[in-house]
Amino acid sequence: MKTTAIYFFSCVLLTLGLISCEVTTAHLTDLSVCTSLSENLCAADMPVISTDAEELVVSCKLKNAPPATEVTFTWVYYGDTRIEIDAVTLNSGNEGSELDLHSTLSRPTNGWPIGTYEVVAKILSADKEPIVKQFTIQ
Repeated sequence: MKTTAIYFFSCVLLTLGLISCEVTTAHLTDLSVCTSLSENLCAADMPVISTDAEELVVSCKLKNAPPATEVTFTWVYYGDTRIEIDAVTLNSGNEGSELDLHSTLSRPTNGWPIGTYEVVAKILSADKEPIVKQFTIQ
């Protein structure tokens, strides 16, 4: 009886774990940071960007995505502490499959603070690790 109860509760916990775990075939490639787009993507990755840049752009390719796949881009500045500047979530809508995605960040009124920045790109699914792209503004 005790063994049956342990087996039953183990099956229930395993089932709940599998139900709450979301799996997707979607993945991100070619994450780049630049200052302008060329055909919906950055032409080249820019690890160092000038303080004169009007805007920052991050681009990537979303591949093997089912419809309604959501991707979040989080912009971060590392001053004295980690400061989240902005976060944008894009949805693939009915398109799914393969898409070029990008997010932009406009220059602040007082200009870009010199230092280290990063963009975190994440498919909003429990089984995907975020991709982090660091760059500096000088």
